[in-house]
Amino acid sequence: WNVLGLTSSTISLQYERLIAPKTSIAANINMMPKRSIPFFGTVEDIVKDTGAIDILKDVKMNAFSFVPEVRFYLGKEGMKGFYIAPFLRYDRFALDIPIDYIYNNQIEYVTINGSVDGFSGGLAFGAQWRLASQWYLDITFVGASYGFASGELSGKRTLNAEEQAEIRRAMNDFELPVVDYTYNVHDQGVDVKVKGPWANAKLAVAVGYRF
Repeated sequence: WNVLGLTSSTISLQYERLIAPKTSIAANINMMPKRSIPFFGTVEDIVKDTGAIDILKDVKMNAFSFVPEVRFYLGKEGMKGFYIAPFLRYDRFALDIPIDYIYNNQIEYVTINGSVDGFSGGLAFGAQWRLASQWYLDITFVGASYGFASGELSGKRTLNAEEQAEIRRAMNDFELPVVDYTYNVHDQGVDVKVKGPWANAKLAVAVGYRF
């Protein structure tokens, strides 16, 4: 159980099994219920774009990820001491993104909904120690992955030409690091396609029970 996940309201569980004296396979599942973007202060420091921040602060999202990995322990036995772990990662984010615009001197909204899938591969470094009896402490000190993401989102609302122009103005001010996207504003709403590079960091402070 990765207790570090609690800082972002995420349930993070992992199963690990030895397949050789100093080699194991593991699978990690992470589930985050719908909420605002975690660690938003850090996001503000990364994005540094007032138009994007104004939109991102109202975003609601839930997330799921599945991370299989192989661990190579560097000591005399498996499940003890330092390890190197190449891994694959699948992410799915379901998003609700409200876009506000001015029409007839009033603030109007169109909410864009959909999901983005990310696939990446990476490498992590960590260590595992036996605490007492069958209890273990597992720390992933650093890990990173890189890959690609794709997804489609849409917001349905009847829009006249003036409203479409205002929404385009708001979308033009919206920039995100790493992920690329394109959008189309039309008289029935907004369509967004996400496709481009994808990156993740991997950290863990986990408590385990060996059986």
